[in-house]
Amino acid sequence: MVTTWEDEKVKVKEENGIKSLISKRSFLKGEQICCVEGEEIKIPNRYSVQVSDSIHVNVKEPVMYINHKCDGNIQLIERAFYALKQIQLGDEITFNYNETEIVLAEEFKCFRCGQLVKGHKSKAEFPCLEIS
Repeated sequence: MVTTWEDEKVKVKEENGIKSLISKRSFLKGEQICCVEGEEIKIPNRYSVQVSDSIHVNVKEPVMYINHKCDGNIQLIERAFYALKQIQLGDEITFNYNETEIVLAEEFKCFRCGQLVKGHKSKAEFPCLEIS
């Protein structure tokens, strides 16, 4: 694993050509992880995050490397990501793209469960989603 970007809270690591956001410290449930900053755009792209019904933010590092997971450990509230549960040092920081995006610019299969990830307008059951 190679670190390609970092600050005091998180770092972007690359392994086998895949970049991920990794915690550099522990976070408590409810603690802010990072903000969604960038140019506001109307049409989503691969690296945008939907912050309202009609606004997407074309994000940059490190937010552009937050990967999807059906039971992610962060959630978007307005324009910031917060821990959904305690996050340990070294954990990958992930969120469920179906929770924020109405329709994804590029649909893909969840590599953990194989279900199609395409936005909440077409939300389905996700086998890898952990119900607590």
